[in-house]
Amino acid sequence: MSVKFLLRFDDMCPTINWDVWQKLEDVMVEEGVHPIVSVIPDNQDPNLHEGQPNERFWERVRAWQARGWTIGLHGYQHRYVSKKRG
Repeated sequence: MSVKFLLRFDDMCPTINWDVWQKLEDVMVEEGVHPIVSVIPDNQDPNLHEGQPNERFWERVRAWQARGWTIGLHGYQHRYVSKKRG
């Protein structure tokens, strides 16, 4: 019996911590892992501004897709419109 896992990364946007992400991406490529990468196309959440925007973000997204990774949508702007979570 083999074990399988589903690996999903949320909150992908141009302002993530690219140094940390690059380390994760390198391992996944090396190990042949195909995660789900969920993107916020127009991030407006100030809590997700961890670094300088990557101007080549969409090129990276297309490269992930070309590798066979699944690209998902994780909210268009990732904004809270109420104080209730969920």
